[in-house]
Amino acid sequence: MVRNQFHRLASGAVLSAVLWALIATSSAVAQEVQDVDSGTEAGDDESLPPEVEPSPSSAAPAADPVAVSPAASATGDEGTTPTSPGGTSGADGPTPPGEAIETTSENTPEAVPEAPAFVPHREHTEPGDDAHPMDNHPVTGNIHFAPGGGLRIQSDDGHFGVRLSARVQPRWTVVNLPGISPEHEITLRRARVKFQGNLFGPDVRFKLELAFSPADLGVRDNLDPDTRTPTRSPLLSYFVEFRHLREAEVRVGQFKVASNRQRVISSANLQLVDRSILNSEFTLDRDVGIQVGSRDIGGLDLFTYSVGIYSGRGRDARGFGDFNLMYLGHFEVTPFGSFEAYAEGDFERTGPRLAVGTSYAFMDRGARDRGPIGSPPADGGTTTSHHYFADLMFKWAGLSVLSEFAWRDGSRAPGGNLDDSGLPIPAVPPRDGWGLNAQGGYILPWFPLGIEGRYAIVHGLEDSSLGDRQEVTGGLSYYFMEHAYKIQADYSRLWRTDSMTDGSDRVRVQLELSL
Repeated sequence: MVRNQFHRLASGAVLSAVLWALIATSSAVAQEVQDVDSGTEAGDDESLPPEVEPSPSSAAPAADPVAVSPAASATGDEGTTPTSPGGTSGADGPTPPGEAIETTSENTPEAVPEAPAFVPHREHTEPGDDAHPMDNHPVTGNIHFAPGGGLRIQSDDGHFGVRLSARVQPRWTVVNLPGISPEHEITLRRARVKFQGNLFGPDVRFKLELAFSPADLGVRDNLDPDTRTPTRSPLLSYFVEFRHLREAEVRVGQFKVASNRQRVISSANLQLVDRSILNSEFTLDRDVGIQVGSRDIGGLDLFTYSVGIYSGRGRDARGFGDFNLMYLGHFEVTPFGSFEAYAEGDFERTGPRLAVGTSYAFMDRGARDRGPIGSPPADGGTTTSHHYFADLMFKWAGLSVLSEFAWRDGSRAPGGNLDDSGLPIPAVPPRDGWGLNAQGGYILPWFPLGIEGRYAIVHGLEDSSLGDRQEVTGGLSYYFMEHAYKIQADYSRLWRTDSMTDGSDRVRVQLELSL
């Protein structure tokens, strides 16, 4: 009872935080619109994205000087208007309030030009600006290519930009299972295309990532009629971020949930060929939802946080159901200042840098056995689970160390599925347990070679359906162009019992090539 009340209070707190951030963001956007209406320029150099250098065409054009008559210039007057509610001075003395001034050659040095005909908003020939954001925004030379960073196109005013990148991971794997002849697989483990950028200013960001490899689409064996049909959408991630408020940036869409650090790190930026067995069992992967957070709380360059509400259905979520949502909170501290804490390996070779993070997630009556991912229980019931994560990343002079800990416990609500005999299927116990991943690597200072090692364990608790597993992996990485262009090889010993001698062997060789 106390636990349920606690989770109701926690859920209410998360909902309140999200609603507050949405209201605050709406107020910030409304203030920007008001500034535009009142003539405030929003194209100053400091408002441009950090990667965009200000160009001459991005500066606000100077206002045209007001034409005044020679007589007005001589007397210091700033000109007159056809009517003046408050009264004004003409050639013959003061004009009463509200009375029109007679326009003659004596008080008008030049003929007033006829007002231009109305031009529809979409037909303006001038470049887009804050007052006309839907007009064309020219691109004159703001096209750049960076190895691993892709092709970037940026409008001159910095209000619109997109970066296109692509990468592929060809992999060869050999496995040697006990009592079975060695087998191998040659495949494209990942093949992805990514678009990301900003629109309508530097504070609205987006990311779209598509995945096309057989593994990404859920194809297990293209020669097996039962497993060769794709089971997943190519849409891997798609979200929009609103960064108007530093303390409450809002993200909406499908994206990686802030669970264990190695899952949030891109698979392109790993030291070994792939992630650990802790990640495969405990990660919360991607989900559809809304998240509020800050990448720099208070501007101190020390703390980050995020809280979010998610569908609980995982990637490709669709369909109606009860309000069985997932709630998550994440907090991180970088005591020596921010750095590249979400990429393995230390190419910068600077002084000590440290990031320590922790997360908690509550899955309310989930339809799968591992939160938003995994398989539905055979009995058809639901699983309410608690997920705890703690991790750290340490880098220093070419050394990189990553450590992760995960814990999950939950309770099952049996369903009403029947077996072939018409009898109820017994409820499957929850996958309660914990996992640990400890790995490190060192990049040689005189040669672009990385030496890496890892130990990981997954342990099931009492009365759990989670089995024990352990992993020892060692590998080498040769970096042609850091993570953008590298070749990696690793060897793993995997076992499920207390004895390492009863396990299997795995060898992997992989090329990473990023546009």
